[in-house]
Amino acid sequence: MTAMALNVSNLEFKLLQILIEKDQYQSVNSIAEQLNFSRRSTYYYMKSVSEKLIKNKIDPPRNVKGQGYYLSKQSKEQLNIIFSTDNYKNVYKKQEKKFSAKERQVITIILMFGLSSYVTISKLAGIFNVTRNTIVNDFSVIKDNLLEYDFSVIGTSIGHHFTGNEFAIRNYFQDHLTEFLTGLNSLYKMDNSSALLDFKNFSELIVMIKDWMHKVEFQSSSSFSDDAIRSMENFYALVLLRILAKHTLPSHSLNKQKEGYEELQARKEFEMAGDFLAHIGIDTEEYKEEVFYLESLLLSSQLKEISPTNNSDIKKQVQKSTKQIINNFKHLAEANFKNEKQLKEELYVHMLSTYYRVKFNHQYKDSAVLSIKENYPEIYTYTSISIDPFEKLTSQPLNDNEIGLIAIYFGAHLLNQESRYLEILLVCSSGLGTSQLLKNQLATIFPGCILRGPVTKRDYDNFSVINSDVVISTIPLKEKEKQVIVVNPVMNEAEVSQLRKQFISDDLINVNGIDKQFTALMDVIADNTNIINVDALENGIKEVLSRSLNPRIPLKGGYQPLLSELLNEETIQFSESEGLNWEKAIRLAATPLKNNGNIADSYIEAMIENVKKNGPYINIGDQIALAHARPEHGVKELGMAVLKLNKPIDLIDHNHPIQLIFVLAAIDDQSHLKALSELANILNDKSKLQLLIDAKDSSDIQQLILEGEDQV
Repeated sequence: MTAMALNVSNLEFKLLQILIEKDQYQSVNSIAEQLNFSRRSTYYYMKSVSEKLIKNKIDPPRNVKGQGYYLSKQSKEQLNIIFSTDNYKNVYKKQEKKFSAKERQVITIILMFGLSSYVTISKLAGIFNVTRNTIVNDFSVIKDNLLEYDFSVIGTSIGHHFTGNEFAIRNYFQDHLTEFLTGLNSLYKMDNSSALLDFKNFSELIVMIKDWMHKVEFQSSSSFSDDAIRSMENFYALVLLRILAKHTLPSHSLNKQKEGYEELQARKEFEMAGDFLAHIGIDTEEYKEEVFYLESLLLSSQLKEISPTNNSDIKKQVQKSTKQIINNFKHLAEANFKNEKQLKEELYVHMLSTYYRVKFNHQYKDSAVLSIKENYPEIYTYTSISIDPFEKLTSQPLNDNEIGLIAIYFGAHLLNQESRYLEILLVCSSGLGTSQLLKNQLATIFPGCILRGPVTKRDYDNFSVINSDVVISTIPLKEKEKQVIVVNPVMNEAEVSQLRKQFISDDLINVNGIDKQFTALMDVIADNTNIINVDALENGIKEVLSRSLNPRIPLKGGYQPLLSELLNEETIQFSESEGLNWEKAIRLAATPLKNNGNIADSYIEAMIENVKKNGPYINIGDQIALAHARPEHGVKELGMAVLKLNKPIDLIDHNHPIQLIFVLAAIDDQSHLKALSELANILNDKSKLQLLIDAKDSSDIQQLILEGEDQV
């Protein structure tokens, strides 16, 4: 007999220890209190323990009515022998989990959000096996982190819970959803999870939400990404626990404007949301705001594709702004897309979801997407300047995370290269932009490979056979006779290097073309050094020699000046608008750069010709123009200038009034990016933009720029 044969969990072990150590009867209430269980959970674990003991021919705990449970002397002796073995001690020690302060705080927030009865200091101390003071400190940190939000945490005789704006509570949880989903997974794995949260009801709600979303897909002829479904089912299941406990939204929580609700109620998704809530037993007339809320979540969820039918006014407006964003990006970055039609289709699908996220305060907040800002700063900067048409449509600015998501689509297409090599199946649970960026990054890392997909996890699970040589996925998958390699959606250089090494060590990279170089290098090294680890050296050399392309757009390096270094007293001008049209305004704005030798006359003519040819694309924001042309058209040295007019003038037509005309003279693709990024941050902030427009002299503009640089 061994402890492994018992296969008891941590909590079952603790329950048995109570019965072994106590000579008197133990009531259900006493055991529940010692283990921080509910009575129901105590009965569950007692039943489980009894079955395992009987299976191992040990008398189970006996229950004397009115007294409680006890173990016979023989059972205690048998269990003490089993539990004293090193084998069992090692297993038990391995099962114990130490939670970090961050993990404890995340799980505590989940329990409060899910209205668990276990959010008391004493019970949490027992769950995490820490002192009461540690839990008190955890609550102090949680409260400090919530100071900027419209709700707080209070402690009562029955435990801690959220109080305040219910919409703010839900938004906070949604903003940190990725972090909380990880915490939720930890909760699932805890032995007493069923006691901590009503997981039975929670799991049933998840199944109902998933089935409903698939029904919505069928009825709307649209398709959600795997990530969208996973996020929705987990988040909204917890929201439903709150709704069923009467923590509901008051009227007009989503939008103060009547028009916004009329728009929602006119859509078929409103009826779908109402039917779902009514099926659960929620009065949709009394809690109509909850119908609107569910509908807004549905519309905000990331789509893979949408039905071409029912081309509403909103869809037409989003389509139009999407085309404008792409055109702005093309002109700013001087870029061409090999498959612009595909880009328009993919970005439109994304922007439609983005529209509803912005309109109903569900903007994406996961900071993971900001890796695009770090790894591809030029793409991110051009994107942030290009999105003005969409921000005008929604009347709200996009946050950095939403801009990052849009930048991913441009990055995916800019990095696109046709190639042939081994066959890779790409599985991605995110939206189209992230999938395409990863696909094209892989094509850049491994030129010549055949890339299949991207497909969703649902698609992968339905495949009976995988014909590709290897599977690369952004989420863990069950292998189907082919190796699965899990990567991040946007890989940094270290991760790319590690992926190359894995391909080499697994013989997935064909290194025949570098055999001669490899052999020669190995010969030289062997002749001059003592090789300690031959395999590691071989893989390292092959990895270096296989780097035909860098996955990032190459940086030219060199110094990138701040905006304050380019815009100064010499390059900032003020002028009356009388007698000026847009052509004269551009010439005047560019004069300081011409006088300083930054540009030639040909560059000014090229900027004007660009507008005549391509339209008012340089109107990048409210009353803002950014005139520029290609470096080869007459740029001698990097420079920037701005002209502030006392009144707006028309850029080609009255639909594009401009009052601030910036001129950018870039000498390459990189050196101006820091200054341009600073400018984008100012233009994306309505209050700062208004200060620019209201500026009376150059010192006002310089002060505004310097204040922004001080905050970086």
